[in-house]
Amino acid sequence: MSRSRVAILRTSPRTVLEDYHRLMNLGGYQQVVAKDADTALKINISWHFFYPGSSTTPWQLEGVIRAMKRDGYDPALMHGCHNRTVVIDAHLGERENKQLQVIQANGLRNVHLYEGEDWIDIREAVGDLTRSSCV
Repeated sequence: MSRSRVAILRTSPRTVLEDYHRLMNLGGYQQVVAKDADTALKINISWHFFYPGSSTTPWQLEGVIRAMKRDGYDPALMHGCHNRTVVIDAHLGERENKQLQVIQANGLRNVHLYEGEDWIDIREAVGDLTRSSCV
């Protein structure tokens, strides 16, 4: 198993979108995210009010999308991904936190995992691993 890589950059409002590209590449994301894989960009929504420390910021999402596009990832294989939240309706949160606008402006799909998605039992997905003593 390879070791995790952490990258830290100082940024500013003027350079933040470009800095995400640099940061992601310093972290080596292209070595672990296949260009031919359908890739979920997990969007965190903790509240419908804008609290940058608790929810995905629009510039973070935009920076990641731009970086991936620049590095040759196909936008048709990327989608915003939401889980059901306990505190707030994810549809309200994504609109109020300006995440939906970023997804739409970049032409990405927007998936709410709890709405109409087909689910499979974990045992079907990983087979014998569910019988391991590690589980």
